[in-house]
Amino acid sequence: MSPRTEDPTSVRQSVIKQQCIVLRLPTIASQCNALAEQAERERQPYLSYLEALLAAELEDRERRSIDRRIKEAHVPRVKTLDEFDFRQAPTVSPTQLSELVQGGYLERAEPVVFIGDSGTGKTHLLEVLIATEQNYVEWKVKTFAPSFDQMGLWIRGL
Repeated sequence: MSPRTEDPTSVRQSVIKQQCIVLRLPTIASQCNALAEQAERERQPYLSYLEALLAAELEDRERRSIDRRIKEAHVPRVKTLDEFDFRQAPTVSPTQLSELVQGGYLERAEPVVFIGDSGTGKTHLLEVLIATEQNYVEWKVKTFAPSFDQMGLWIRGL
């Protein structure tokens, strides 16, 4: 009987995955084999393969960063401006809210505070603002309130 020998390619793949784990590159670890096979099939140059790996890692990190920030904001469910019932809050301007969703207040470092009676939509509007993806790419959003009826929004650049 001959001793069992392992395929050199599978050994390399295992070593690469372990190195990626140590370097905290989970997406590269999970996608390197599939992208390597694709690059080989398509006869891509090495730099194209490396570019694809790094792009996948960056994209996944950005997605996880946004998910983490939404979780840190303790928002129970992501809501949209389309779901907001303006009839329950006639003093709320749809135009002004649309402008807030665009994120200009972030560039101007302006605070946003929602004040009103219970049931007027403060939490909903806050969730709309902090769930807007552009707010998470460059800004960290924190909420503070003794209760959800007295909610404020604190924003600072990273």
